[in-house]
Amino acid sequence: MSRRRASQAGFTLIELLVASIAGLFVVLAAFMLSRGATRLFAAEGRVANSQLNLRLGLDRLRQDLERAGYMTTPNVVSDPDVCPRPAAMGLAMPLQSVLLRPGAPSTSTAETPMSEANGLYPDRITLTGNFASTDIYLAATIMPSSGGGGYDITLQRYWGSTMRLLSVGETSSATSALNSIFAADRILRIRNNVGVSQFVLIQGAAVDASGRAVITTKSVPAYASSNDVGVLDKRCGGSGFCMGCEINPVQIVQYSVGYLTDAKFAWAYPTGTIGDKNKYDLLRTELNPDGSVVVGSEEIVAEYVVDLGFAFGVDTSLAAPPGSTTYIEPTLTSYAFGQPENMQFGGSVIASAANRPQRIRSVKYRMTTRTRFPDYNSASDDGGAGLGRYKLAAEQYSRARTITGDVTLMNQQGVRW
Repeated sequence: MSRRRASQAGFTLIELLVASIAGLFVVLAAFMLSRGATRLFAAEGRVANSQLNLRLGLDRLRQDLERAGYMTTPNVVSDPDVCPRPAAMGLAMPLQSVLLRPGAPSTSTAETPMSEANGLYPDRITLTGNFASTDIYLAATIMPSSGGGGYDITLQRYWGSTMRLLSVGETSSATSALNSIFAADRILRIRNNVGVSQFVLIQGAAVDASGRAVITTKSVPAYASSNDVGVLDKRCGGSGFCMGCEINPVQIVQYSVGYLTDAKFAWAYPTGTIGDKNKYDLLRTELNPDGSVVVGSEEIVAEYVVDLGFAFGVDTSLAAPPGSTTYIEPTLTSYAFGQPENMQFGGSVIASAANRPQRIRSVKYRMTTRTRFPDYNSASDDGGAGLGRYKLAAEQYSRARTITGDVTLMNQQGVRW
């Protein structure tokens, strides 16, 4: 009986306590390892999201950079094939393919104060071109408008691009399709049969009862005909009804770093967490010719963007003399980010006629994004401060990632004036 009781005896209290404590140490060690792995996984996931966000934003930016100068003039002030010039007709349109506004403490404080605290002053870039369509439309007639405004431009109804535009489904409107391309207040280019362009503003567009697509222009700047009194250069303006003149819209698009105050974007800027309360994004907006934002055109292209920079590769060779057929070998010069020479080419042509955006052959870009939440408690953690660290608050830093690249401006190759 004593041998049977010994074989059936359980753990003593001391043995149970020792086993429990040993098991607790094993569970604690496993928890610590799991916690570290989970934190590392979350941190690397945030970095991966930051890099993906960076690439998606740059893809959109590159696409628009490639369209700069498309179906418009790279420099409205000195283009020999623009006549009459909008400034002479009562409106100073900022028509240039690329316009750079470099970041500086005086201009970035109100928009990105936390970036300024990190020594970053994001640039802005404004691009002009046809971003709405790849089609050329042909005019059937251009006549004074009977309903107010300037002129009525009737598009050739059976021209391929017009037929594609107006061939909408049952749930869509032909007028809506027309307005998606020729929206009110956009710039319109009219190019005559000798290749000379003039620029006017759109007042409205509609498809009339007979199915004709009609674009009405504003009275300022006025449409010019080659038969107008006082037109000395007969290359200027449209001849007769301007049948066959090429018609296309021109847009002004701006990229900048900041935040949108419109209530519909409140979801993008939550408050209360250190990661989000100083949040800035890469913004794309369409501008009116007077520089105001087109209502409803605001887009968030990439989130958590903290820096944006641009520089140019330019042709610095001498301009070809008027009418010359002599080939001049181009002299290509590449300027660094922040170099003041960039403004001799990307500066406003209205502010200074000496600026030459038409000589820009490539645009270099640099964009930096950060992770949403802080990853380090000290700038010295894992390599120290710099472009790889972004300060969110005292002793709280998030990781940052930067990509640079270069885009060739195909629409400006061979522009020598």
